Amino acid sequence: TPAHPELVTWRFGLTGIAANSVGNLLLLVLLAFMIALVAGDRIVLQLIGIAGGLIAVLLLVGAVSFGLDSVQLRPRSDSQAAQRFAVVAGLALIKLVAESVLALFFAITALRASGDLKRDDDRKVRAGGDARFLIKTPATRVE
Repeated sequence: TPAHPELVTWRFGLTGIAANSVGNLLLLVLLAFMIALVAGDRIVLQLIGIAGGLIAVLLLVGAVSFGLDSVQLRPRSDSQAAQRFAVVAGLALIKLVAESVLALFFAITALRASGDLKRDDDRKVRAGGDARFLIKTPATRVE
């Protein structure tokens, strides 16, 4: 079906589906993070950090939107389904917030690991005898 973001039911359904699907995406981000960490790939760790931050922001925006949409939709449900609606909406909201916290954790951890790898590379350059020309030393004046 075509996108209808102006419809509250469409947004509610899309965000609910996303809450159930993002867990798989976060598992892939974790796998990529672990591989990049073992391989020592700073660029991939930085990309994972940026992607994790973006995912966290999108999930938080989705959680706010989902909460507001569920408040709008609750009066539309009949009295028998209101309790079930509240439980399902609450669980989806908890998933969205938990997944955003997890994505933020991945982002921070990946960016920190990227910085640690850079510092380790700098130490290796300073310790290596062949790479001394890469270290900036103050120029000495000969008089």
